[in-house]
Amino acid sequence: MRGFNNQTIRMVVRTSIGGRRMRIRIANAYGSVPVTVGAAHVALRSKESEIVPGSDRALAFDGKPGCTLDQGMVILSDPWIQTFPR
Repeated sequence: MRGFNNQTIRMVVRTSIGGRRMRIRIANAYGSVPVTVGAAHVALRSKESEIVPGSDRALAFDGKPGCTLDQGMVILSDPWIQTFPR
């Protein structure tokens, strides 16, 4: 079986609009087995794969730090309000 197990996956996302609130959408659209997300975070990118110190923030899913997505399931993170240092 191919996949990830107890590994961190980092994705750089470029937004097209600004704002102080956001939600992250995670989908298991093509999987045939449930996918468990132990934790998800957002942070400001510094350079390469580095993040701005102090900008890491944990996301929640229905008030919990992680979630499990069954086959074909889509979940949104709880609304998150920007609290990054300026």
